[in-house]
Amino acid sequence: MRNQKKYPFYPRWKMTLLLSTASPLHIGSGEVTHRDALKIQDEGQEGDGRKADINACIKDGKGQPFIPGSTIKGTFRQWLEQHLVREPAVLELCRKVLGHGKGNGAKSAGGTETELGGTAEFLAGTLSKKIVFSDQEIIPAYWDSKKQTTVETAIAVDRVTRTAADKKLFYQEVVPAGAGFTLTVVGTMPREQAALLAASLKAGFMDAQPITFGSDTANGGGRMQFEKIEVSCLGEEEIAQWLTRQDGVMAEAAMRPFSREEQASLLAEGSTWLKPSDKPPHVVTINLRFAGPFLVNDPSRCKKSGDTSGFNHVPLQEKNGDPILPVKSVRGALRSQAESNRSDPSHFLRNKRKRR
Repeated sequence: MRNQKKYPFYPRWKMTLLLSTASPLHIGSGEVTHRDALKIQDEGQEGDGRKADINACIKDGKGQPFIPGSTIKGTFRQWLEQHLVREPAVLELCRKVLGHGKGNGAKSAGGTETELGGTAEFLAGTLSKKIVFSDQEIIPAYWDSKKQTTVETAIAVDRVTRTAADKKLFYQEVVPAGAGFTLTVVGTMPREQAALLAASLKAGFMDAQPITFGSDTANGGGRMQFEKIEVSCLGEEEIAQWLTRQDGVMAEAAMRPFSREEQASLLAEGSTWLKPSDKPPHVVTINLRFAGPFLVNDPSRCKKSGDTSGFNHVPLQEKNGDPILPVKSVRGALRSQAESNRSDPSHFLRNKRKRR
């Protein structure tokens, strides 16, 4: 018996975002890596020491860092759910784009809870623009131009002495600011879903509380700079033209890029379903003037054991030579000060007794 059911036609969409890292990016692989020049010497050990274990970034088959599609989708969903207009029709539109799991109220014909994948497919973000340092710029410590990564050092601060805790030194591989990534989202969906998706992708990286990736986001890590978005579509006309071609190309090659006007119209349509965050950020600007010498040490540039020249302490610097006061240092100092100023003075005494 012939199936008489008619299925609607939906265009195939492709959205490409060009982003660049605005702060160090670390998406961990769960593995460790090493740098030949980065060695540590254990207590009582003689010689040059052993190579330090560095928390590695996740990398693709070319050995370059990338942003997994699951990471992109997860952080995007989290941002979008806070910025959607809270109307049933809009929420349902979001569920169709991103999918939903159990506990959302959706049920099958048999009355059981269902899980549904979304129409949007998030591909891995690939490295598309490499960082090149000029002769006048300071190259980051342990820089690997092929991997496009460097190494950050972190310590744990003792809350009582306010100094570095013993044996609490960590190394983390990061992509520094300035690297370009291309994010691609594809899907077969009606125009209204594509409009919401495109508008949200652009707004998410331009928001006052933007989408961020990876670890250390509380210290400003994983921020991305939005550069542009490009939208292409494979509709009925494009498919008809593709079917007449004799060059054997895949259907994706027949996608039609949107003009500037078409793209602006699509983004404006999707923006009507977005709203400002329920919790806008509170911005406090602090201007510091140091009353004495200031130094955040950069161990990678200090004089090594056995060296006859160099300095024991070297300031941490931007690539243009300006000294840096890292966010981690500010946050750690504020946290330490706040904890020491607790109303209960015995808090300090208890910790001091434990150390004896």
